[in-house]
Amino acid sequence: MSTRGGSALRLACRIWLEDNGRAFGEGPAALLDLIRTEGSINKAAASVGMAYPAAWLMMKTTEERLGFALLERRIGGKRGGGSTLTTAGEELLRRYRALQADVDRDLQRLFDHHFSDWSPGDASGLVSGAPEQAHLGVLPSGYRPLCGPRFAGLAERPVGDGCGQRGRGLLPLRAGSPSRPSSG
Repeated sequence: MSTRGGSALRLACRIWLEDNGRAFGEGPAALLDLIRTEGSINKAAASVGMAYPAAWLMMKTTEERLGFALLERRIGGKRGGGSTLTTAGEELLRRYRALQADVDRDLQRLFDHHFSDWSPGDASGLVSGAPEQAHLGVLPSGYRPLCGPRFAGLAERPVGDGCGQRGRGLLPLRAGSPSRPSSG
């Protein structure tokens, strides 16, 4: 696996299910796992330092977006309240975790296929001062060459429109004889 600055590159990916926006992902799944273990939204939230109202709202919003109940709630009192996962909640969580495991495995395989034999030293031209930039010649004052193969032959300088708007002025480069961009 490749390294940059001593740390290993790794793949990071989040998956979620959508229905009327983001409906179910790692946050609600983790909270459902904790509710199953702790037996209540309050205890689950407290176990990870989350406020009860935030956990309750997460579950309510998720249920509304999905269109079905994830929890069976028991109101407190002498015996105390609590929550358990509905059959649909258990099945959604099981399927989501299985999907997540399959995606993680497959993405790791793809990442290894594309990056296991690569190191940053193979990417000449992607960093400032790369040898490919030497042919560009002298740049007008305020311009700097853009790096990387995608920008070969271009330089930039900050520009303003007089109203506080800033942007880039791009300059096509000709080896040894750069010209200024035309105003217009």
